[in-house]
Amino acid sequence: MPILTKPINVQLEITDKCNFRCRHCYHLDFICPHTSNDQPDDKVIAMAKKIVEAGIFGAVITGGEPLVRKNLAKKIIKYFKQNNVDVSLNTNLQLIDAETLDDFMANGLDSMLISCPAINPDVYSFMTGGGNVTRFLSKLKTIVENKQRFAINMVVNRHNIDYIKETAIGMRDIGVKVFGVTPMGLNLENPDLKNLLTKQQVVSIIEELIWIKDKLSMEVDIFEAIPKCIFPDWILNSNLRFIKRKCQAGKTIISVANNGNIRPCSHNPDVYGNILNDPLERVWERMQVWRTNNIMPNQCVGCTAANKCYGGCRITAKAFTADIRGNDPWMNAPIVAYQNEALNKQNVILYPQTTLHFSKIFHWRKEKDNTYLISSERSGRRAMLVNNQLFGFIKTLRDISPITLNNLIGVAECNFNDADFQRVIKLLASKNIVFLQS
Repeated sequence: MPILTKPINVQLEITDKCNFRCRHCYHLDFICPHTSNDQPDDKVIAMAKKIVEAGIFGAVITGGEPLVRKNLAKKIIKYFKQNNVDVSLNTNLQLIDAETLDDFMANGLDSMLISCPAINPDVYSFMTGGGNVTRFLSKLKTIVENKQRFAINMVVNRHNIDYIKETAIGMRDIGVKVFGVTPMGLNLENPDLKNLLTKQQVVSIIEELIWIKDKLSMEVDIFEAIPKCIFPDWILNSNLRFIKRKCQAGKTIISVANNGNIRPCSHNPDVYGNILNDPLERVWERMQVWRTNNIMPNQCVGCTAANKCYGGCRITAKAFTADIRGNDPWMNAPIVAYQNEALNKQNVILYPQTTLHFSKIFHWRKEKDNTYLISSERSGRRAMLVNNQLFGFIKTLRDISPITLNNLIGVAECNFNDADFQRVIKLLASKNIVFLQS
């Protein structure tokens, strides 16, 4: 984990209001009605400005349901994209309209994460507290037709676990390409323990995701980090998206509430400062414990996958055990030997005539000790720290790309077979900073 002075990504909750009362939501508003803390547009935009000034790479616009304040969402998306911040939107989609979608797309919205708890009308209505699935599907078809990049997230508890395949088939038929099934986590203040999935049910979700991938030709995912030790060995050594997920709360991300309060993630109620009043670097320092092993369960200490997992969700674990270091409810025994060959395998062969193309997406900011954080992927995924010399070389590549490696060695003043030259080019290719074309 790189030592960062600030987070890479931010979840910005522009509202705490929602048109639904979902039984699987970590806010659990259907149990605990509250007085809204929504701020005027100018204050939320001031929060967005603080995020840009901090050099954040990616932002998720969320809530509540952000489309409750669609005009504010439009302003925030436009502002972020004008300042090279990647933007995603979390939504139940029910309040979208053609004008809003056109505006989002015109201003460069990168992606949407769309929640759908089931395609069955009765289950959808029950899970959302009265939502209409026919209306939802009509909106979703518009998203597909307009070719907006998105994924479906089906949060699952005991009420809708039997509707996964049916929902996936319906999504495939509409044109959905990416389908996620996420086991419901626990709200710390009002844990819904009776509807929490068992370990066996979580394993059954994994099996159904593989069926969806193989039979429906859809990309599959789980949009929260769950303990690696629940996965069968053959899944652990696969290249599936959800194998790469680990808790990033307070490590690379923070959540900013609609009143400016900063938390390690949207599931965590603990406040470490306010973005309108406190320097983000200082708030980040207060979250140092989230970047250590001090909140991992004792059981994880000897696990070879610990630094790729962090013991699952610490908030679900605390809700389940009353201890931040307690076991996640889906943990099994520590993994004795973990090395994901599919993720580590690199067979890049370089040739003098290979052409190097620089990524169209490039984020960077200066960090401590004359180092730089860089990323060429949306929301700063796979970001890495580089020294001043390598950063200078990367900026040169950006200016002269595309270029053949044979011509590049002249610029770099080195030999093609130089081990450091080959290592750097392969490293940059593995991080998608550059793309190689033979």
